[in-house]
Amino acid sequence: MPEKKVLQDMVRVKVHRIHTEPEPETEPKIVSPKRKQRQPDAEPFRHFNKRRRMLRRRTIFGIVLALVICCASIYVIFTYIYDKAVVVVTPKTADIMVNGAYNAAKDTAPFPYQIIQTNEIASTTVQATQGPSVEKKAWGQIIITNNYSSSSQKLPQGTLLSNNRGQLYVTANPVTVPGIHKTDTGTTTGSASVYIVAKDAGAQYNMTSYGPNDSSAVFRVESFANTPKYTAITGSLKPNGSLVGGYLGYTQIIATSSLASAVTSLSQTISSELTSDLHVLVPDGYVLYNNAYAVNFATSTTAMISSTTASVTVTGILYGIMFKKTDIMRNVAPNQMAEFPANSYTLSGVESLVFTPINPSLFTANLKNQTGDPIAFALNGHVKITGTFQKDSLIKALSGVPVADSKAIFNRYSTIANARAIITPFWRHTFPDSVSKITIDTQ
Repeated sequence: MPEKKVLQDMVRVKVHRIHTEPEPETEPKIVSPKRKQRQPDAEPFRHFNKRRRMLRRRTIFGIVLALVICCASIYVIFTYIYDKAVVVVTPKTADIMVNGAYNAAKDTAPFPYQIIQTNEIASTTVQATQGPSVEKKAWGQIIITNNYSSSSQKLPQGTLLSNNRGQLYVTANPVTVPGIHKTDTGTTTGSASVYIVAKDAGAQYNMTSYGPNDSSAVFRVESFANTPKYTAITGSLKPNGSLVGGYLGYTQIIATSSLASAVTSLSQTISSELTSDLHVLVPDGYVLYNNAYAVNFATSTTAMISSTTASVTVTGILYGIMFKKTDIMRNVAPNQMAEFPANSYTLSGVESLVFTPINPSLFTANLKNQTGDPIAFALNGHVKITGTFQKDSLIKALSGVPVADSKAIFNRYSTIANARAIITPFWRHTFPDSVSKITIDTQ
């Protein structure tokens, strides 16, 4: 039995290649030794990158910080330098339609009226013939002003007055001059009109005022000489007023038709002048309506100018009644007036009401006779009450106050119906501390 061989008994057999292709002959390659490349050191790059990251972070931080500072500066500039507040206020108002009949009595509540009077004198020249000699004293109306005290001053009839020319006159009727008193616009001296007559006859006592600022004729009370009243209680001609009628000489005989024509023309001129004087004579806070006066013409007088001409003079006296505006409103709109505190409103349209006497003939007779009897009349039209308030006081109260707290301040003013505030810059919620930066506009 043949012997069994195992792996370790196997002998490696060398195999010889019988035929091989000859390798081509080539020139031997000269291989230059490769230069050993130096590996970069990573440690410096790590420091460079770290430094670059730090610079980048610092730059970003600087930009952010600059933006924060810039924004903060803008905030401060707009908040504290350019801040302002505009408060738009709508006042409380009441519109009233007036259409009713009323009764008023002289200086008597609840609807009082006061009598006002003024006069105008006009002259013209007509053809005439010489008549008998006459003596006539100049006369007219002056205004006595009391700038001495708040007490009224009584001047009896016949009080002796002198002007700056040294001429003497006497009062034709008694007069009481009110003292200094307060009005809605301030303090006003008291004044009253009175007729005066020259002490002697003659044309030299005739005087004319040439405008409201003409002080050429000042009258003083002789009994006040050497006292403070002498310069504080004085008289003057009313604006564009005159003292006329003084004459010493011959009268003129004028034809009846010429005299009648002259008187008619002069009366028309006087009526126009009297009505134009009303706005000067009516004090502030009062009103005199178009149909609330009457004109009475005095007897005409004549004076010689030459042997063939004479002057004709006509005097017209206007009597009227005036009302205080607040008295009118308390009677035509008592409920609405009660909603507004005293001296905290303005009135508009009161002067435009239409005044109509219930009995025109009786009304005119009462005026001309100055009886002071009660009068009945109708008033028609539209009036408006508008509330007012002290702007300076409101601005002071709002300064530095948060907008949320301003409602309580506005509620203190009963004459304010609505209010809104516009504050710049928009992010502020507080009124500026400076009162000069708060403005109030009234709608």
